[in-house]
Amino acid sequence: MFKIFVPVVGAFICGASSAIACPDPGEWGEQFSLTGDDLYSQHAFPAIAGGGSNIQRCPISFWTDQGPGFVTRAPDFTFDISGLQHYEIAFDVESSCDNVLVMNTGMGAWFYDDDDGGGNDARIYLTRPQDGLFDIWVGTYDEGADCDATLYVETFDK
Repeated sequence: MFKIFVPVVGAFICGASSAIACPDPGEWGEQFSLTGDDLYSQHAFPAIAGGGSNIQRCPISFWTDQGPGFVTRAPDFTFDISGLQHYEIAFDVESSCDNVLVMNTGMGAWFYDDDDGGGNDARIYLTRPQDGLFDIWVGTYDEGADCDATLYVETFDK
């Protein structure tokens, strides 16, 4: 298995001579290898939402949405998902704090969501997912607001 890297130009932004660590798709999160069929019944993955990287200060291209959020440098999860050709896929976060969801696909696309899951919960729904790696960061909207969270992943027929 190999990992496609997306160059993040200027990953360190200097402000008062301090560097900011941005989400790094070159690092690995907790790893899972699944298929679209496996995910046809919802799977739950516990996480801690939050981190010290302010995504608004990161020079990442290809965001599908913009907003504030704080995540860890390494992804929380790295999913290697195959057999998606007949499915759509949802990534949902539930937590007691205002959470955000950041995703980088193996194709180099970045996704961000704040509240599409309803209330303060994040949701990314892909209607034409491609097999490959999905790096997932479960973060918080507010700095220092870490909390217990659950990431739910599920596929649906196209």
